[in-house]
Amino acid sequence: MADYIYEDGRVMDYEDRDYPFKVKEVIFRGEELEQFNEAVNFRIMMIEADTLEWKAKYQKLKEQYDGELSALRKEAEERDRMLEKARETCARLQKEAKEDSRHLEAERELNEGLKRICRERANAERGIRPKKEHPGYLLLSTGQWEETVSREISPEEWRSGHPDTDFAFYTPHIRSRVRVWKSVLQTPYQASLSFGSLEDTFWDELCLELAKLLGILEIQEYEKNGEYFTTQGLDGGPACALYKWFYRANARSGFWEMELYTTMELMAADFLYPGSTSGNDRARK
Repeated sequence: MADYIYEDGRVMDYEDRDYPFKVKEVIFRGEELEQFNEAVNFRIMMIEADTLEWKAKYQKLKEQYDGELSALRKEAEERDRMLEKARETCARLQKEAKEDSRHLEAERELNEGLKRICRERANAERGIRPKKEHPGYLLLSTGQWEETVSREISPEEWRSGHPDTDFAFYTPHIRSRVRVWKSVLQTPYQASLSFGSLEDTFWDELCLELAKLLGILEIQEYEKNGEYFTTQGLDGGPACALYKWFYRANARSGFWEMELYTTMELMAADFLYPGSTSGNDRARK
């Protein structure tokens, strides 16, 4: 057993725990020194093993995070390259858009000029005055027309017409015969012109100018051409609605024509009738 020597020179037995001074040195006897050295060496070995294990863990984590950091750095660099490329593409597209816009504006002005020339020539051929102010459309005919249409029906209306029928058979649409108005409108455009070159012009002029001149309050959506519907005026009463239209090139007259189907009689401006000489008359009462 080892003797513990105090700083004052006294020797303390190992079992003594009540020494008042610090231990100055430990004196081992015989094989106790060898056992002590073995214990110290084992402890040092364990500490070294733990140190190596933590170093390995640290290196593994470092490599892992370094790899992730490198991947993130590469991704950031790639995103920067993509962003720069997107900016260059955006700048190029903006430049091209400006060029296209200028070309389209020039083509629009040219197209408007050509349409104006066509309208004035057509007006002159048909003896319409004044040829520059008149829109060039003429109402050739208008009259009543009966056809079978599919229309919406409310549950109340359906019940009143089917008092003894189970409501499970109710459908929101029914087919019925209705009296409508069919009108033919001559356009100022030559029948030799292709429909593709005129389709947008027909639709634009119908919506933006002709509907008001014909007394049409509402027009069916372009994609729903042919679907019957009704509308009301500001006073709550029925108003004229255009629900179906066709275009045809009349080889005999030499002009394109519109065939319009409306829910009520057209209240067309006087100057839209053949033989009128004024382009500024008010609509018929």
